[in-house]
This record gives sequence, structure tokens and C-alpha cells, in this order.
Amino acid sequence: MRGLGLESCVASASAFVMGVHIPVVKLPGIEASDVAETRRDRPTVLIVDDEPLIVDTLMEILEGAGFLVLPAYDGSTALEKAAHRRPDF
Repeated sequence: MRGLGLESCVASASAFVMGVHIPVVKLPGIEASDVAETRRDRPTVLIVDDEPLIVDTLMEILEGAGFLVLPAYDGSTALEKAAHRRPDF
């Protein structure tokens, strides 16, 4: 899936779903973590969820793919971070 979606059931929880294509590029002699640490122009992603496990898991995946991740565990923190560092996603 690419894009944004919403899955919701009456009298149940809702799930916001985001699909992002993350290309994998392997360069001889260079680890992805080395590239992520040195790039300053990497895309920024704001992750917001009140469940720390979800935020932490997504953060680990996206940082490993080279994104700069801004974690937020509530809406007010997310708004502050978004205003301070206009994320790409």
C-alpha cells in the first residue's frame, strides 16, 4: 500500500495506515547506518502515536532506512515538533 488510509469499525478502535516506498540501495563497503549518520539532507518523518512501542518500532525502521525521525507520543508534542521542524512526512 502507498499513501494514507483509515481502518475503522463501529465501537472499536481506529487505525491510521501509511504506506511508504523505501528503496534499498547497497553500496560496496558502505553500511546504511554510516550513510544515515552523515547525511544532513535526509527526509524528516514525524511519527505520532500514544503507544510507545509503535513509535519506537517505526523510528527504528525509518532511521535504518535513512530518514530523520521526530517522535511524538501525543498531539500537542507533535504540533510543537511540526512547527519547529517542518517534517517532509
